[in-house]
Amino acid sequence: MNQAAPAPRENQGDPVVRIDARLKVTGQAGYPADIVTANVAYGALATSSIARGKVSGLHTKDARAVPGVLDIVTYDDMDKTDTPKFGNTGASSIGPLHDKTVFHDGQIIALVVAETFEAAEEAAMLIRADYE
Repeated sequence: MNQAAPAPRENQGDPVVRIDARLKVTGQAGYPADIVTANVAYGALATSSIARGKVSGLHTKDARAVPGVLDIVTYDDMDKTDTPKFGNTGASSIGPLHDKTVFHDGQIIALVVAETFEAAEEAAMLIRADYE
């Protein structure tokens, strides 16, 4: 081989025409976050702060007191007769909120449902867990 790099292809290095560029730079482009929808609930996850163990208690009183919080879903609210099949967890025996056992750091231990994103995030940060 006597070349340091392959020869450039026909259109390599040419500018790419962006059909939405003018709309974006002038502020006229629409984004999904700009769409206002009625009766929307927002969710935020409370996650474990340990990598392995068992949740012996969840303290949700302060989180429930945040204005706009609709509900807090925990492992106590889940049906134990069926492993949850959320997202790509169907092939795993570790389903979100399936039981009190923590298998990894950051595992979902509760879901906060609220009227606003901010309320959901604030409440999720207020949930405290006791671990064994």
